[in-house]
Amino acid sequence: MAFAVPPAPRRAAGENLAIDPERLLQILTTLELEALGAGRAEVHQAAGMVSVQLSVSVAEARLRLRERAFAESRPLASLAADVVGRRVRFEA
Repeated sequence: MAFAVPPAPRRAAGENLAIDPERLLQILTTLELEALGAGRAEVHQAAGMVSVQLSVSVAEARLRLRERAFAESRPLASLAADVVGRRVRFEA
């Protein structure tokens, strides 16, 4: 199943082209979900668990998951599986 990235708002010529952080998160999340395929539910579940562990929003928890996966040079799906399996815990 393919996910559609919502279109970016139209900008006037010469307007600042810096991307909004929320839009970037939306794009990255969409691309990750496409790449993960069947593992996407586990990534969402892990984000919810990390959100509770760190007392942060789910969006922030997804960023923390990605940061840690990158820092540990491992796939996001693998880290998510370990979080859901309670083998990895995020500490504040």
